Amino acid sequence: MLRLLIMVRAWSLAFLIFIQVSSLVAQNFTPEMTQLDDFPGLPRDDGSSFSLNGKGYFGLGSNIYFNLSQDFWEFDTITNTWKQLPDFPLSKRQYTTELNFQSQAFIIGGSTENGMSSEVVVFQAESGFAQIENAPFKLAASAGFTILNEGFIVGGRDDSVKVNSFWRFDAETQNWTD
Repeated sequence: MLRLLIMVRAWSLAFLIFIQVSSLVAQNFTPEMTQLDDFPGLPRDDGSSFSLNGKGYFGLGSNIYFNLSQDFWEFDTITNTWKQLPDFPLSKRQYTTELNFQSQAFIIGGSTENGMSSEVVVFQAESGFAQIENAPFKLAASAGFTILNEGFIVGGRDDSVKVNSFWRFDAETQNWTD
């Protein structure tokens, strides 16, 4: 009983502090948007994006002619410039899922001209793209997030069927569990 009371009081205090700090931030916060250099590739949607080491990366997707893309680009926030990278090493695709871990990003699955993919590619800024073992599923348009050294993929599509699957990826061992 005493432990519960202490936890409730600690939680309440933390909650009150959070509310007070949030109120102060909200009162003094003015969002700013700054126009940067436009993306130099063809306009597209459903692309792949992630950030590593202070740089943004973007590629793949469906361009304005409804063709799948294979190009990949790096945006340097310091110099406000885009640089084209070598093309994605596998088939063109859209609706991939990305998981970021410190110095590497994993690009998973997606929809290709031949259907859903289970392929996984790791990207490292120093060495570029490398294909690793396929995922145990074929999904596109899933949501992905990372917590410490684990990545999670939820939902998406398997062909034309929406799914509610949930997968865990260990970045160190590169193993999947459902």
